[in-house]
Amino acid sequence: MLTKSDFIKYIQCPKYLWLYKNRKDLIPEAMIIKIVKPSKKM
Repeated sequence: MLTKSDFIKYIQCPKYLWLYKNRKDLIPEAMIIKIVKPSKKM
């Protein structure tokens, strides 16, 4: 199932979503924090 959060991850980087769903162990910790919790700039 694709959630809203997953869709946002896909928009930011399609390859990241695949890694996030299938191989989380290959994603560097800093990248997880940056993509999952982007800074709020208004």
